[in-house]
This record gives sequence, C-alpha cells and structure tokens, in this order.
Amino acid sequence: MTTIRERLGIAVAALLAASAIVRAQQGGAPPASTPPGAPQTAAGSAVPPPQEPPPAPPRDTSPLGGVQAAVALAAGERSYLLTTFSIAQDGDTNAQFSPQGSGLEEVTIPVAHVSLNRVLTRGQFVADYLGGALIYDSQSSLNGIFQQFGFSQEFKLRRWDVLLTDRASYLPQSPFGFSGVDLIGSVGSGWQSGLGAGLNPLNSSFAPSQSVFTGQFGRFMDVGAAQVQYWVTPRTSVFATGAFTTMQFGNQTTSLASQPLLSGNNLIGTAGVDHLVTSKDTLSLVYTHSQFNFVGFPETVYSNFVQAGYGRRITGRLALALFGGPELTTVRQLGVNLQRQLLAAGQGHLDYQLPRTGLSLTYLVGATPGSGVLAGAETSEITGSLSRQLTRTWTGSLSLGYAHNTALEPNNLGVKNSYNSEFGGLRLDRNWGRSTKVFFMYNVERETANSVLCAGTACGRQFMRQIFGVGLSYSARPIGL
Repeated sequence: MTTIRERLGIAVAALLAASAIVRAQQGGAPPASTPPGAPQTAAGSAVPPPQEPPPAPPRDTSPLGGVQAAVALAAGERSYLLTTFSIAQDGDTNAQFSPQGSGLEEVTIPVAHVSLNRVLTRGQFVADYLGGALIYDSQSSLNGIFQQFGFSQEFKLRRWDVLLTDRASYLPQSPFGFSGVDLIGSVGSGWQSGLGAGLNPLNSSFAPSQSVFTGQFGRFMDVGAAQVQYWVTPRTSVFATGAFTTMQFGNQTTSLASQPLLSGNNLIGTAGVDHLVTSKDTLSLVYTHSQFNFVGFPETVYSNFVQAGYGRRITGRLALALFGGPELTTVRQLGVNLQRQLLAAGQGHLDYQLPRTGLSLTYLVGATPGSGVLAGAETSEITGSLSRQLTRTWTGSLSLGYAHNTALEPNNLGVKNSYNSEFGGLRLDRNWGRSTKVFFMYNVERETANSVLCAGTACGRQFMRQIFGVGLSYSARPIGL
C-alpha cells in the first residue's frame, strides 16, 4: 500500500511531466510580431505578461449595495476556460482544534480549480469551481474534502439589468482563514492573462458569516439570489434583491464551546436607489430586511436597517464601497418579542489593483446568524489581502483577518458568550516556466473566548493552530470559447 509521500511523489511527477509536454508543444518560435517568451492564448495570439495591466473591461454598473461586491477588474470581454491544479505537502500543528494542542500532523492537499467566462450578446455568464481534499498521514479520521461552486448570469435589456447567482460550498471547517482554499491563490487568477477577475465576491450582508472557529466538522452552505435593477435615468437606478441562505452541519454536532451547532437559514430582501454623481462616484441608499431561522431552536432573529453608501469605481484599478446606518434587531420566540436592540451597522469593501500590486479589504459590523455557535450574534469582522510581484519570477502575498462575535442574548448565567478569532497567512510563489509554480505557505489561526473551549477532554479558553508547507501548481493555457 502506497504511503502519503509516495502518492505525493507520483502526483508531483505527473505535474512535471504535463508541464514538460506543454513546453515541448510550445517549443516552436513565436510569430515575428510576438516578443520572444510572450505567453500565448489558445488562438496563438500574445496576451499581456503578468507585469502589464490587463485590458480595460466594460464599466461595472451593478448596484453599489447589491448582491455582488464591485471589483476593479471585471470578468472581461472574452469567453474563456481556465484550469489550475496543485498539490501541497503541509504540516498541521493542531488538526483537532484542541486548546491544549494535538501535535504535528502531515497532510497532503490536492486542489483543482476551473473558471469559465462566457460573453453573451446581452449579458454574461461566469462559473467557478474549486475542489480538493485533506489527506492526513496518521489520523485518517481527520481526512476531509472541500468544494466550492458558484455562478452568475447577467442579462442586460435596455433599462433593465437582471442578475441570478448562486454560491455553494462544503468545507471541513469554518471558511474564515481556511488555508486549504488559498493554496492555489485567489479565484480571480485569470487577470494576469488579461482575462478579468472571474466570479465577483458577495457583499458582506449576503455572505453567511462563519467567523467563529468550530473545529473539524463538515458544513454545507448555499446562497441563492436574484437581483433586478432599473435605470430611471442615465444616472439614477432603483434595484431590489431577494436572497436565501442555508447552512447545514454534518453528523458531528458539538462545537468547541461544547454546544450543538445550529443549522439554519436566512431570508434577505433589499431595496435601494443609486445615483451616479460623476462617472466614477456613486451615492446609494439601501433598506434591508433579514430573518435568521434555526433548526430545532425556537428563537428567530429579525433585522431591519437602512444604510447610506458611497462608492468610487475606476475600471481596472479601484472599486470602493462604504455603507453605514442604524440596525434594529428583534429576537422572537413563538411569536413573543424577547429582546430588541438598536445596533450600529455598516460594511465596506476595497479592491485596488496596480500593475504589480493588489490590495483587498472587507469590513462588516452588525447582526449575523452566529456561525452555528450562537443563536444570532453582534459581529465585527475585517479581512484583508495584499499581493505583490517581487521580481520577474517571485510573487508574495499576505492575508489577515480578525472577528469579534458576541451573542445577542445572554446564557442561563446571564453572560453573553463572545469569541475573538484571528488568522494570518503568508505565501511565496516562484514561476517555473510558463505554466508551473512552486509555492511556500504559512498560516496561523487563533481563537479566545470568555467561556470554556473543549475538544474531547481537553479544555481551555483559547487555541492556536499553524499550517506550513510547500507545493506545486500547474495552470493550463486559457481555452478560448
């Protein structure tokens, strides 16, 4: 029976062989009009090298407070298919999320990623799939898979813009800082070929917050949404959105707080108006109603808030959105109001791109479903990432995140449980030919709480986990459609 190291060696050899075949097929001299060494598209024409800015896609006119967050680099005007494969050998210092630590474990992580962009006559279709596995060397009970799939279909009909989107995922732990998904870089990896940013991220108010670490428990999450926008004038539009979010946990139902994890769903409805002050600046006003329901739990959390927003977009370089306003939350049980709170709510998103540097920041404050640990929470969350092309062959990236979650209601002792979660990650990539990269990564996760955290018989008020390793990725040439 092959060992983990033997399986890793076979997979690495296969990746190297595939890379060598591709290089051999590309060994002919490029056309005279193409500089030597320039990357080629599927049709054989040159595409901009990584250090050059991508071609300017059409201006994004989606609602500032809509389902999808604005990005500096849109999906682009070309139809294409991108595929990437990677494999990594890592060390995990606390795979069991124990407050006392569970020892170093070796883990092999294979990943596959496929991204599709299809430009239509009156719209655009974008789909993205990422899947992989965690294969532990000595603790097979910790093995797991992770999968993420999403699509968006946009229709443009004179004054009407219609968007349909769905994002589904199955993960073995909280997505907050989950290192497995970052092993091949961001979903929008196609921009370096001049192909755009891929699937836009969800706005914070629609994404199910999962910023409390809960241990190695499988969870399924899905967000489906429909959005309609109508342009009253060339500068003013009104929009409405409906979304349904579901979150289901696996058979293991005990969190680090020694409490059953709460599955549930969330209904979200928004209505708003956007006004283009200039070609780059937008003012927005949005009303949002949401309802958090929990499986097997009698309480329901209702949220209503109005937010004013400001946005600035410079296609190919900058996308900024800032929102803030009051939020009224109501906790009901069997139709009876148990508690009402007036909270300060807000969210922000920044995407800034330069030819050699990319920066992304996201901020959220307000009521959330509680990450499966709390029946509704007041959450403050910030995440950010920075990438930089260091030399012609080296690229570095940094990611950071912090979240504070406090229960909306006190427990039986009159105390509101709270959790502080943090993560940080570093990654270095080195190009090895046109299609292959070697990468080195380090990730750390830490959580503290005002209550006891337990994993089996090991208990404490904080835990820490570190993951480090090396890997190899292979990106196939884009296929034009």
